[in-house]
Amino acid sequence: MTFNVIAEAEAKREWNEAVDWYEEREAGVGWRFDDELQVFLQILAQDPEQFGLATKLTRKAKMHEPWPYSITSASTRNTVKSKFLPSGMARGIRRNCGGG
Repeated sequence: MTFNVIAEAEAKREWNEAVDWYEEREAGVGWRFDDELQVFLQILAQDPEQFGLATKLTRKAKMHEPWPYSITSASTRNTVKSKFLPSGMARGIRRNCGGG
């Protein structure tokens, strides 16, 4: 069964900011990140339970290197609601480089 993945408004905003941030630093990298995140969300939709529990009701899926991001999700019968979370390291990098 494939779940519907619903990104919360804040997650969509942070996703777009991350794409823009990477793209400003090197042309093409932001779009590569966007593509890889979309593939990652498809993997999440196929089997959200493959990722470890973060709390009793949520799971946390870390993107592969070099992307310092995680997706937290909570699933119902056929929907996965997700949040896009930069790791502490990513926040520091963005802050130190003048990013968000």
